[in-house]
Amino acid sequence: MTFYGIIGNNPLAMMFIVISLLNVYYAIRIGGNIRARWADFQTEPLQTWQKQIIERADFFLGIPLGVIIHEVAHALAIWLFGGRVVDAGYGFYWGYVVPDRFFWALPPPEEGAPPAEGEEGSQGSGASNGNDGAPGSRRIH
Repeated sequence: MTFYGIIGNNPLAMMFIVISLLNVYYAIRIGGNIRARWADFQTEPLQTWQKQIIERADFFLGIPLGVIIHEVAHALAIWLFGGRVVDAGYGFYWGYVVPDRFFWALPPPEEGAPPAEGEEGSQGSGASNGNDGAPGSRRIH
């Protein structure tokens, strides 16, 4: 699993890392603010400033957990379809998983199978395309 290994050759990843680290700093400040004022959060009803802090905490403290669950689900899908995870990274607010191969929704056609609808050589759906098979007819594109 890599995190900082991709910085040298990917400026977009570097930008994500910098933004994520700034967000981590902000999340730590929010967590400290909530901890320092914990008694205020125990009283009801919540005031506007308390609701705003809770909304910020929901984003800055909740998103990293959602990202790691999301990336683990990608890895799980790769494993369930018989693949291997070659590389993975987690940057608090972003992540990635690299499989050992590409996965397709449908299996590739078997050797010698007739072409699928719309592929070269298929008979089509019967709709007129300018070539009805009669002598002298021509296909119009």
